[in-house]
Amino acid sequence: MNGVSSIRKGMWVKKLKKDLKADVIGIQETHRAGLSKVELRRFWDNTCLKVASVDSAGRSGGLAMLWNPDLFRDESILKNNRFLMVSGRIVGVEEKMNLVNIHAPNDARLRRSFWTELLNLLSHVEGMKVLFGDFNDVRDEEERVNSTFDRSASEAFNDFISTAGLFEFSVTGGKFTFISGHANVKLSKLDRF
Repeated sequence: MNGVSSIRKGMWVKKLKKDLKADVIGIQETHRAGLSKVELRRFWDNTCLKVASVDSAGRSGGLAMLWNPDLFRDESILKNNRFLMVSGRIVGVEEKMNLVNIHAPNDARLRRSFWTELLNLLSHVEGMKVLFGDFNDVRDEEERVNSTFDRSASEAFNDFISTAGLFEFSVTGGKFTFISGHANVKLSKLDRF
């Protein structure tokens, strides 16, 4: 998201919510501390809303999750500077659902530790698990253009996905989720569901 202060971003996300009929929204890189429900309402329509957030460290990081409490009834919320997990039940579904909004570290060494931490957390959580967000890693070389591919980081990420028993779902839109640079544009697929 790269900040939540822009009114245009709020209108854009609200339109996406409407078009996709979304009942849960996860935001990474809010770059804000102390986000209120009122501030996060700009990303939602006039329907019921519940929110949870993790403060940024200065202008770095920050997470938020917004959901429809008429559809998803939260039972617990676990916060960390790198993830926000809301656990509860979807109305009409017996099994518990754990929604995990992720913003992984930029540093490959720290990401490896983070994968281990997440595996430990997931092994102690009952029910279905849905992880989404900015994983800051690619799964193979084709997911990175004009930047350095780190094979060992990719292998560690793929091992995490396999060990956790996760399945990746494709997302709509372009092939890449991160674009940087002007003269020599760099492209990567860092955001996943």
